[in-house]
Amino acid sequence: MKKVGVYAIIGLIGVIVILLIYFGGSITGNVVKDTCTSPYIYVGGDCCLDKDNNKICDEDETPNSMIRAVDSKEECVIDRKLTCTWKRISANKIQIKLRNDQAGIFSPYSIEFSNVGKSGCKATFSGAVENGFDYQKDKQYDIECDFKETYINSLIVVKGMVYEKSKVRGPALTPYNTLEFATEGHINGFVE
Repeated sequence: MKKVGVYAIIGLIGVIVILLIYFGGSITGNVVKDTCTSPYIYVGGDCCLDKDNNKICDEDETPNSMIRAVDSKEECVIDRKLTCTWKRISANKIQIKLRNDQAGIFSPYSIEFSNVGKSGCKATFSGAVENGFDYQKDKQYDIECDFKETYINSLIVVKGMVYEKSKVRGPALTPYNTLEFATEGHINGFVE
């Protein structure tokens, strides 16, 4: 019976040693990783300075790596019921093409870019049904802006009217039921 107890203790010690060897590296790595405090980040087993919080060690940043990091975020996205199918940012003008993904005719009365230039830029439209576009159709808007940036990263706010055909049989006082509509999105990209 004594031999079985000794073998059990030796086996238990062996298992503990194996577990320490197996998990020892990751425990050490986690301790190092957890000791990196802002503005430092954990990269390649060490902490390095990242003052601009872009997840790239400041010592590794070059002008090319900064451009690649920003370039990967070129987009034009609207949150709901409209899709930005195309965008172009040029000197003093932002052009976007919106597709109507909702039933009825959509006609904007304002498109606003809040983080462009000194005070943002905004274009206003009539919001009238004859200036709108129907379901699954798109329309391009050219918004004049006064900005000096070489890269735009802005919130888009689109407000307008939705005109749905009236379901009243016979002569109707109004051919459309109207509904005010607003949505937000983002546009990012370099100025061409």
